Amino acid sequence: MTGRGPVPADIAGWLGCQAGEDAVIRQRLQLLDDVPAVISTSYYPLWVAEGTPAWNIGRPRCRRARTNLIEELGHRFRPRR
Repeated sequence: MTGRGPVPADIAGWLGCQAGEDAVIRQRLQLLDDVPAVISTSYYPLWVAEGTPAWNIGRPRCRRARTNLIEELGHRFRPRR
C-alpha cells in the first residue's frame, strides 16, 4: 500500500523534517513460504517522492525499483554507518 500521510515524531528526526509533515508512506507485507513474515514501512519526504512514477497513488503499481527511480532524478543512496 502506498499513500500520503504525516511523518510520526520518532521518524521525523531520522528524515530531518518536522513531525506531522506530509510524506509518501509505503507499507509492504512480505511472505515467507506463503506465510506473512515481515511488515515494513518506508517514509519518503515529498521532495524525494514527487516527480517519480513510483508514487502515482491510486494508479497501477510501478514495477521498477523505487531506489532506481529516485537515483534517476540525480539523488544517490549511500549506506548509513
